[in-house]
Formats: sequence, C-alpha cells, structure tokens
Amino acid sequence: MVDAPNDRGEPFFVTTPGGFGVLAWLDHRSYSVSLQTGKIELYVAPVNYDLTTAAPTVIKHARFIAGTSELNGVEVGSNVILGWLDERNGKGILDPRAEVWLDTAWY
Repeated sequence: MVDAPNDRGEPFFVTTPGGFGVLAWLDHRSYSVSLQTGKIELYVAPVNYDLTTAAPTVIKHARFIAGTSELNGVEVGSNVILGWLDERNGKGILDPRAEVWLDTAWY
C-alpha cells in the first residue's frame, strides 16, 4: 500500500474492542493526477483478527493539503476518533492558520 510514491499515505492503526482494529490512511491518487481537480481522500477499514481488511470506507467530506496534515486516531468505545490539521484557512505558506478537524469512524 505504501510502496508507490504519491499514491497513499502512511497507514494509521487503532485497536478497537469490536475487532482487531481499524486502519486509516490518506489516498493521494486523484491529487497526484491533477493538482487542480484531484483531492486527498481519507479511507478507513476494519482489520479482522486474521489481519485481512474489510472493504474500506471513504470519508468524502474530509479535506487535506499535501504534506501538511498528519492523520491521528484514538479508540473511544467501538468508535475511532480521527484528527488532523487543516491549513486551508490561511493566507498562504507564510500565514497558514491551521485548524484542528475531527471525524468519527463508527464500528
């Protein structure tokens, strides 16, 4: 998953009580093809006890800027709270004005 450059970000693993855990990662494929129309997408997938993953879910409303958002997560009950920095509200590179964004993957 992480061998192809500019395709997928480093996966983030969170353990959960309802299964082995959840894998979350950023997918850069459409952004790599076109910087103007592509976007970086957030994927999450449950990991089974045999280390296979179920079909991933895309959190479509999440937005990221390449190289500026580091995805993190923590288990809360059977859910995974994901957090990252969003630097879209700034005035360019010299004044980024980052915001913290949160989302939940429900399992």
